[in-house]
Amino acid sequence: MVLPQPSARADDTHYRAIPIGARAIGLAGAFTGVASDVSAAYFNPAGLALNQNLGIAAGLTINAWDRLKLDDFYQQPDTDVTASTKTNRTVPVFVGAVVKIGPSDDDGNKRYALAISFVEPIFSGGGVFLKIEQEPLDLSDSYRFTELDQARFYGLSFAARINSKQSVGVSLYTSVRRLNHSETGLTLGGGTEVPADPGTYLGASTVANTETLSFKAYHFVLRFGWLYQIKPQVQLGLMVQPPGIPLRQRVNVFSQEFINDNRDPSTPVTTTASFIDTESKARLPLPAEIEAGLQYWPAERVMLAFDASFHAPVREGQRIDLPPDISLGSIYFDDQTKRLATGNVAIAGDFRERRRSACSLAFSPTCPRRRRSRKTQTSTTNLASTGSAPRSPWF
Repeated sequence: MVLPQPSARADDTHYRAIPIGARAIGLAGAFTGVASDVSAAYFNPAGLALNQNLGIAAGLTINAWDRLKLDDFYQQPDTDVTASTKTNRTVPVFVGAVVKIGPSDDDGNKRYALAISFVEPIFSGGGVFLKIEQEPLDLSDSYRFTELDQARFYGLSFAARINSKQSVGVSLYTSVRRLNHSETGLTLGGGTEVPADPGTYLGASTVANTETLSFKAYHFVLRFGWLYQIKPQVQLGLMVQPPGIPLRQRVNVFSQEFINDNRDPSTPVTTTASFIDTESKARLPLPAEIEAGLQYWPAERVMLAFDASFHAPVREGQRIDLPPDISLGSIYFDDQTKRLATGNVAIAGDFRERRRSACSLAFSPTCPRRRRSRKTQTSTTNLASTGSAPRSPWF
């Protein structure tokens, strides 16, 4: 039987721009060279040293959700299969605060900055439900898969202005990742219906299984930033994130399966049962990342931003380290850690209408992920407060 495959979402959040911060969202993530508000703690910590003496920011972005139902998507004689899928996409959250400390320059700006921030880049879930109806016995098989994925970053940042043109910064995040994956299936085959008791069958073979995987992983994540003002109208930014440093990665595995084989009426029914309830080492790697950005003011009311990012590949391995005598029966769980290198480019423009407001136009082509062609109902909404425009060097 051919089963529908969901889009490959395993760890894909670490391979695309995360929409946090009002200014960064308005610039399609082209923020590495701008870094003009508190969200610089994530995008480029060096920008914290150039901001105001005190700042607080928060934001919530609702990206999208998909619902799909396929009637009779797979057919064979006397069998119809209906598949329903549901996907809740990422809902990033950001909260941060920054305060400037240390000696002040001639303009009254302090040299150092401290910031705390909270980022929730992943809060998503989804699943697939299969219903397999057999004629003429009127038996129905079913298979259900669900997944809930959540990651939270708790960070502390420090930035310093080296001179009037350069600043550096670093953010240390503690990443807490929770991933829950479950699958449940029921299959019936053969047998004879009892005429006097509809819904009752004699001699039917049955298979029932359930499996739950509960991951919890802790990492240290370091993000180093640098900003350099080449000239008053041009500013260059760079952010480097080494691979996440694993602290603790564990998974609880619960699996139970029963098989009643009654295909040969001349022999007694045989029942095979398996039960697994164990904790094991896990691997949920965070890849290295490099981002470079440029901010350019061609005119006193026009700002252009360019960003290029690269996410390093992850080597091949298993996400669950189980003994050789234990195997997983999951159909939809991707047990491989291997990921290819990906890149992304963002281009944005900002037009300053008044001294404290601006409108933006942005474009960000994201590297495509492999998906099956299908009709979906998708809704996308961005909720973000309006941020103040960056300061123009022409003023």
